[in-house]
Amino acid sequence: METDPHDTRHSSSPLGRTARGAGGWLRRHPLGALQILLLILVLIVIAQNLETTSIDVLFWTLASLPKLVLILISMVVGALVWEGLRRKLLKPDRARGATVTSRTHP
Repeated sequence: METDPHDTRHSSSPLGRTARGAGGWLRRHPLGALQILLLILVLIVIAQNLETTSIDVLFWTLASLPKLVLILISMVVGALVWEGLRRKLLKPDRARGATVTSRTHP
């Protein structure tokens, strides 16, 4: 019986063993792989937004700020506004007169 040179089932070479174990780290650490991917994307965004720019707000001019700083400032302001609206509009059950102890103890 002839052996097939392309048969990797019984391969004892290091390349054959490595090919069978490929993707094992990714299967064991899917969250770590996602974090690495997100880090790479963040680094790309940072690299693309390093040039300086100016912005005009009414009669003020903010000059020579990197785009990245403007993006981060707008994200922080947006998050603060969102959290403020969430806390103001989505009040807990206290507004309806229910308390935590009244729900747990009859």
